[in-house]
Amino acid sequence: AKREEEQEEIDEAEEQFTVEQSDDPKKYVLSNTRLDYEMRDESLHDVCLYEFVSEFEKRRMTANDKRIMKTQAKRQTEVASRGRGRLPNQRFLFERGHPQHESHCLLKRTISYVPVLHGPQIPRCDRDDTRERYGRAILALFFPWRSVSDLCSVDETWHEALHARESLITVNSKRIIGNIQLLHECKADRDEHLKQVMEEAQTDIDPKLIPDPRENEIEEIEDIDSIMDALATFDNSDPNMARPSTRKQNSNKYTKTTLDLVVGSGRFSHSDSE
Repeated sequence: AKREEEQEEIDEAEEQFTVEQSDDPKKYVLSNTRLDYEMRDESLHDVCLYEFVSEFEKRRMTANDKRIMKTQAKRQTEVASRGRGRLPNQRFLFERGHPQHESHCLLKRTISYVPVLHGPQIPRCDRDDTRERYGRAILALFFPWRSVSDLCSVDETWHEALHARESLITVNSKRIIGNIQLLHECKADRDEHLKQVMEEAQTDIDPKLIPDPRENEIEEIEDIDSIMDALATFDNSDPNMARPSTRKQNSNKYTKTTLDLVVGSGRFSHSDSE
């Protein structure tokens, strides 16, 4: 079991690649988003990773893509001078060292996507014990880079590196960063509110069942299930409150019990007891 856990940790730490086709239909190469970003066209040098994922998509290059790339600079000038007209979406090549330099290109999307971040959440910015992880995450996502040395030098901490480069982060990126912090604050308020409801509903609740806002940066998918489990254990002495073998059994009973506890706390004066 220990060896399996160690292998899982190694697998999580190792970089993941996908097998994709190259310019030769019979030849396949390894690629991933990190490689695509690092070896993006020089004209995209100032694009951060978050914007790169949001604004661009990789696609297999067609004859039409090649034709557009040859004339897009000229057409941009013509449209700008006329003040009207619609340009095709811009295309960009990868640098020559990229394994798909000859076969794929980057297409600028018409509508931006909202990237979904997997893994541990970006931690709060106002805690000393997470400021290194915060600095590393913010720089990796919102500061342009091609290697780690662009983000943080060997004689800097991540907190120092962020402070030194913060002025170079775009206004739009700062707005997104602010929204991330706002989300943390909303979750903290939610947890504090839930804690008050639980304490007012019953005073002898096991403290372990009360959420700790400090754990928000590593949210688990089962957060809501855990809260429902805690509420369901308020009165284990009641034989009708025994936990079912599956969540689907007696779901209406548990929902009603939960609502009764919330209404009984007296925090919602306009609630309908019926």
